Amino acid sequence: MLNIKKHSQASQVTVNLKETEINILLEVCDNGVGFDAKNIDWSRPGGMESMRQRIEIVGGIFSIRSGLKGTRIRGLLPKTTQKVPLIALSNM
Repeated sequence: MLNIKKHSQASQVTVNLKETEINILLEVCDNGVGFDAKNIDWSRPGGMESMRQRIEIVGGIFSIRSGLKGTRIRGLLPKTTQKVPLIALSNM
């Protein structure tokens, strides 16, 4: 949310959390200026890379779509009874 405020010039941000029988979808959308998602520096720690790692470590799928009408970031997470060690998440 801080990066949206700092970079996007958005006037509206929507956060959705949806649950199905097998997945949980977390989606953050804004109506800001967008950016070229192809130019994300995935080698730089923090930010997008941190979000992507945290979602993928639990078997989820991370996606970004950005353009002139804003940005949408999604994390699709599998529902599971398997526990992920907190130490794995805290080392990110």
